[in-house]
Amino acid sequence: MYWTPAEIWPDSEVFIIGGGPSIKDLDLSLIKNKRVIGVNDAYKLGDWIDVCFFGDYFWYTGIEAREFDGHRKALADFGGLKVTVSEKPIEDKGILRVRRDTLRGGISKDKNVICWNRNTGIAAINLALLFGCKRIILLGFDMKVDNSGNSNWHINKKNPANPRLYPIFVHYARMVRDAIDLNYPDVEVINANTDSAMEVFTKKKYEELV
Repeated sequence: MYWTPAEIWPDSEVFIIGGGPSIKDLDLSLIKNKRVIGVNDAYKLGDWIDVCFFGDYFWYTGIEAREFDGHRKALADFGGLKVTVSEKPIEDKGILRVRRDTLRGGISKDKNVICWNRNTGIAAINLALLFGCKRIILLGFDMKVDNSGNSNWHINKKNPANPRLYPIFVHYARMVRDAIDLNYPDVEVINANTDSAMEVFTKKKYEELV
């Protein structure tokens, strides 16, 4: 019923693509030959995405992506690894389900469990650690809306922008940082959006990291 992630990328670098609107300003062709975890709809950016990671069952069913034609078919056709921490079972055997810890924040010490941290993007950091990554670069972790009031680089009418959630997400990101500092001192996490409202991880310009 549950899958245990293995260290498929030991001592490596990985890019995690989140949902923030700053993604629209990046030249993503620069990371097509890198290891990439795409959060939620990011798998649709191209077949160069290595992993589609999602946490919400209703995202999987298409309720949160109803504006995208053929969401379920596109996910089925995606050739990369598909991983979820959905609390509800998923019948698709091609989607690997890892047990979710909703009680604590930070990083799970159990390799069979991923801390949810109230946010799929932040939970993806835990997945990258289980894969053995030592350098984790965050893209689209804006933690704020853009000048047009958009909270995502893609259409998301199911979950309209709610700026009140961002301080909660930042709180959990801080717990992740503290857990990494304590348990993974040789791991580096970098926020590639220098304008991000998430003042938790070291910030560097995207162009300097690719």
